[in-house]
Amino acid sequence: MSEKTLNLPSVQVEKNTSMELSRDVYRLPEDETR
Repeated sequence: MSEKTLNLPSVQVEKNTSMELSRDVYRLPEDETR
């Protein structure tokens, strides 16, 4: 049970980081276009 609880947040953090990275990548081109 403990492992599952630790695994859940880990996956959420990874997904969040992925979304943040994606936003940064999309933000760069937007700034360049501006």
